[in-house]
Amino acid sequence: MDRNKKNFRPAEGALLTLGEANRLVARLGGYLARKGDGEPGAESIGIGLRRLMDLTWGWRLGRQAAEVGR
Repeated sequence: MDRNKKNFRPAEGALLTLGEANRLVARLGGYLARKGDGEPGAESIGIGLRRLMDLTWGWRLGRQAAEVGR
C-alpha cells in the first residue's frame, strides 16, 4: 500500500519514519499532503498534535467508562 494515499493505515507492527509520522499528525491539523504542497509547517503540526491529544483523551475516557459499566 502506498503510504501517501488518503486512507493510509500502517500494517500492525509496522514502523513509521519520523517524516511519515510528522505528515500523519500534520494531516490531523489540516495539512492536505498534495503533490506540490511541500513539507508540513509548524502550525499544521501543532494543531495536529492538539487534536491527537484530544483524540487520545477521548479514547482513554471511553475505555474507563466501558470498564466502569462492566
